[in-house]
Amino acid sequence: MGGVMMYNITYIKEDGTKKSIKVKEGTTILEGAIKAGVYIDAPCGTGKCGKCKVLVEKGLENIDKDSIVEDEYALACVAKVYGDISINVPNFQGVVCKDITNEVGELQTRRVCSITEQCKGELQNLEGFHPMSLNPDIGINKITTTVLESSNYNLTLDAINKLNSMKLSDEVTLILKGDNVVNVEKDFSGIYGLSIDIGTTSVVVYLVDISKGIVLDNISFLNPQRQFGADVVSRIAYNNGILLQKTLITELNDSISKLCSNNNIKMDNIYEVSVVGNTAMIHFFYGIVPKNLATHPYVPTFKNSPYLPAKELGLNLRNAYIYTLPIIGGYVGADTVGAILSSEMHKKDDISLLIDIGTNGEIVLGNKEKLLTCSCAAGPAFEGVSIEHGTNAREGAVCRVKIDENNIYYETIGNKTPPIGICGSGIIDIVAEFLKSGLINKTGRFTGEHKNLKENKFIIEDSIYFTQGDIREVQLAKGAIYAGIKILCYEYGISMEDISNVYVTGAFGCHIDVENAKIIGLLPDLDNILSIDNAAGRGTIMALLSKKIRNEADKLAKNTKYIELSSHDNFESEFISALGF
Repeated sequence: MGGVMMYNITYIKEDGTKKSIKVKEGTTILEGAIKAGVYIDAPCGTGKCGKCKVLVEKGLENIDKDSIVEDEYALACVAKVYGDISINVPNFQGVVCKDITNEVGELQTRRVCSITEQCKGELQNLEGFHPMSLNPDIGINKITTTVLESSNYNLTLDAINKLNSMKLSDEVTLILKGDNVVNVEKDFSGIYGLSIDIGTTSVVVYLVDISKGIVLDNISFLNPQRQFGADVVSRIAYNNGILLQKTLITELNDSISKLCSNNNIKMDNIYEVSVVGNTAMIHFFYGIVPKNLATHPYVPTFKNSPYLPAKELGLNLRNAYIYTLPIIGGYVGADTVGAILSSEMHKKDDISLLIDIGTNGEIVLGNKEKLLTCSCAAGPAFEGVSIEHGTNAREGAVCRVKIDENNIYYETIGNKTPPIGICGSGIIDIVAEFLKSGLINKTGRFTGEHKNLKENKFIIEDSIYFTQGDIREVQLAKGAIYAGIKILCYEYGISMEDISNVYVTGAFGCHIDVENAKIIGLLPDLDNILSIDNAAGRGTIMALLSKKIRNEADKLAKNTKYIELSSHDNFESEFISALGF
């Protein structure tokens, strides 16, 4: 009997670099890319969304004909290989966080410095870390004896090796963690940390000077796990926690290395890492597939993560430990705890509403007396996944739209033309403009006339358009969020009018036109609506710098009541009533 046929797939990136891999007959282009470590954006994984389209440069005859969508393009997630092929892989890094450095700069003065004032001694002694200069005439041997015998300190093997390489006359600084010496330096160069916000779609890493309480820099990238599915359920179904973890850790190591290099900081001087993410992202970070999240009653495997050395998870940080903010429950994770901390709604007398709109939508309602929370599947539409010409927020994406009786006016991120698609803020603007101009009625159907409206498709530019089906996707997404708000108000025993403050955050929540969001029924028609850019990220920076904040986070996770919408008696009726405009 013959063996399994093997074929070669060559992936060609935009910079001309190539990567080849041998695969079994019938392997899809996407499966080969995952094995080769090549990123292809594949939000749905079923061929429906069309976002994984790639150009087949050679060997078009060697793939499924049904997977060919136009000319020489094929859908990577369903295109099976039956011979050698070469494909061009589009660059899909994107602009995940626009002008975030300036926002973080504001955070330094508004938030971090206030924490520094509250916890003056705490920053130098976070989780036991503090610099300790020793008299140079003690000598290396005496230092070792003092540390091990007189002071009851223990040295790591790395610290012993560093001491052994130093001269007796060297003045040294020991970096201590509790009773352990984790690093030894001739010239003390500081104590640094990282705060990581792991979103379903994007990841942000902040570099922080712990001893000063200052955010130095940040870097962001698309979550590479996206190639296993745009939503968490798809990634759970993929059922390979180790691969999901490895894919993310590899990208994190590259990004951390760039951050440190750009700021002339040694990776050995990173001593603490704080992490937030939704419930599934935290599980994947630890290499665990939370299978129980995929079925009712949606229970996480754990809520409190282990505090352990970063190197145990594969991060190239020899001296760092990882702290992860706690999970509230179900689909309300550590990122929601971080957002609550950042908004400080849990300290207020007035009732506040927090709406975190990302790939998933989390909602929190309450004050210092009581907090309720829920989660709803809303984000995929607003992040462009289920919109025919939708995209994430990256250069060339339509982000602002105006329509009058004769024309359409739009802006793209980076002012790049022609547009490549429509991101979340642009999607909200388009639907709001349809309503204001009478192009659609309260049910969402096209009823008006416009020169750009042809066969239930509104032309934005050339081949970029917005369809009747896209409007339906927006209705489902905004309906879920609004219904979630109504359910929380019902459970709290209040009306919408009793809400004093509304905080909007999330992957695109802070970039939307608030008035347009009100018009389409995504946000309640209230006055005091404020945007917080990456509230979860701000919360994890706070937790990095303060043990008091970590204790506060633990209390929030335990005391915030989680409401499961899918089993709530009123959810279906509230959802249906929220679908219209």
